[in-house]
Amino acid sequence: MNRARALRKLWTDKMKIEISKYQKDETTRQQLRRTVVVAEGEPCRVSFSSAPAVSDQEGVAGQTQSVKLFCSPDIQIEPGSRITVTRGGKETAYAMSGVPAVYKYHQEINLELFERWA
Repeated sequence: MNRARALRKLWTDKMKIEISKYQKDETTRQQLRRTVVVAEGEPCRVSFSSAPAVSDQEGVAGQTQSVKLFCSPDIQIEPGSRITVTRGGKETAYAMSGVPAVYKYHQEINLELFERWA
């Protein structure tokens, strides 16, 4: 089995990629913001890692969590996209928080929880 196929066997999650863009409404001729699905059902894998508290915020120690998305290097994900990952029947929406690190067989993208469209 080649490396690419072996790596893709680990991608048990699915993702949907959406962008928000302005489109002209033909009836009103206004520019309206619409959510457009760019890709859906793409295999991926989300990895979580936690780091111990590094700062004391208002007397309460916090813990940070790093979220990383692994997917095909062929998928183009625009900055500002919403990436909804489905794992075990549960959907979680993320936003890209970094520039993708693209490798021969995969790409890695740091994510953060999606709050709202910019």
